[in-house]
Amino acid sequence: MNLVLEHDISYYCKKFNCGKCCEKGWDIFVTESDIRKWEEKKPEILNQITTKNINGIRKKLLKKQPIKLLDGKIRQLCVFYDFEKKCTIHDVNPEICKKFSCLHHVYFIFQFFNKISELIEESDKKMLNS
Repeated sequence: MNLVLEHDISYYCKKFNCGKCCEKGWDIFVTESDIRKWEEKKPEILNQITTKNINGIRKKLLKKQPIKLLDGKIRQLCVFYDFEKKCTIHDVNPEICKKFSCLHHVYFIFQFFNKISELIEESDKKMLNS
């Protein structure tokens, strides 16, 4: 079974101004597809790419900056994260951000379980008609 929601995950993040995953401070890895997209649409982003050695392999990722969160803690977060605006490059955000599975927002959880219920109902109807 393939669970497909109406929108990609990043739609919910932007709609509800969430940013919870961004506030974790994880590395934001950059793909060649991201680079091609930025070369075409927002070349200034390319200046914010750095590299990191992970298990002997050089990986490209977005640079980080110190951000003070509401709880007073300072974290090293993506240079395109703003506490008020959240992701400032959301319209061209990296592939990794679009694929992140977010279960922080109640609306998303509701949509997820609603889709599962629909699939169960479809499966039950197929079994009854067999």
